[in-house]
Amino acid sequence: MSTTIKDVAKLAGVSVATVSRVINGTKAVSQEVTERVIKAINETSFKPNALARSLAGKKSNMIGVVVNDINNMYFGELVSSIEKTATYYNYSTILCNSNGDRKIELDNFYLLKDKGVDGIIFTAHKTVQEGILEFIKNNPMPTISLNSTCAGALSISVDNKLESYEATKFLMEIGHRNIANIRAFCSDDACGVSRYEGYKMAIMEAGIPLKPSMVTAGDFTIESGYNACEKLMMFNKNITAIVCANDEMAFGALNYLFDKGINVPGEVSIIGFDDIKISRFIRPRLTTLHQPISEIGNMSAKILIDMINKGEKIQDKDIVLKGSIEVRESTRQI
Repeated sequence: MSTTIKDVAKLAGVSVATVSRVINGTKAVSQEVTERVIKAINETSFKPNALARSLAGKKSNMIGVVVNDINNMYFGELVSSIEKTATYYNYSTILCNSNGDRKIELDNFYLLKDKGVDGIIFTAHKTVQEGILEFIKNNPMPTISLNSTCAGALSISVDNKLESYEATKFLMEIGHRNIANIRAFCSDDACGVSRYEGYKMAIMEAGIPLKPSMVTAGDFTIESGYNACEKLMMFNKNITAIVCANDEMAFGALNYLFDKGINVPGEVSIIGFDDIKISRFIRPRLTTLHQPISEIGNMSAKILIDMINKGEKIQDKDIVLKGSIEVRESTRQI
């Protein structure tokens, strides 16, 4: 039989209300009584029910995080930084992974609500779906959207279009004109479309014809980057550089070129997007658009917890962070 708060109160020789005050810090309790209660909690291995505390109008000290692909290294780094900051502020993190399934994604929100979380940080799969907008409207808990704007939620991101434009312009500045693009699929409004729009804007601004054969799509995985690069090279013999919508697809492109004996950057330059940690350790080291992943994770957790503790009403607004190009070994001037 599990230990109850009454068992703790009886062992400590105090009332249930006093045990509750010690656990929740709602009213001052003497040091001597506090020590007796803590000793009784330890001896009985009593664990306060977070959901019960939440339903009683108290914080659960839990936040939920919903991502669409935990296998993607970007999300691993992002969640790690969120969890680290949450732990610093004595919050636990419940992680949900939708695996790119929009039904599971929405189910995750209701699961987190049932678990009694105090707030949610999420990254949308492709775009913020109607069901999530409805959830946020009907459940006014603090909610932060990463990489996508979302009505009723604060959003934190980089300017994907501008940063992709800058990455493409960088290649032009070092002499490249025949620049291909491995983009995300057209249905990915979260960041994939805007990264393609940045590439397209730079190409058109430079007066370079936008050829359909110079653009192909992947799904942010290494495998899709490999296949996309194969397609590009099959139909274009004059490519000197490839802009990739994320680092993992850039790794796939690097591997395809290596398998075909095409030197990077001697024959083809590659630039990625995100600057995940492994980008610095592959060979050649990947030139990429640095996205402040740790800062985004730390900031989102800190802001969410501040909102929870202060009881602030969510206002629609965007926090846009600046990226920067990390020049390494996968690009060269021609």
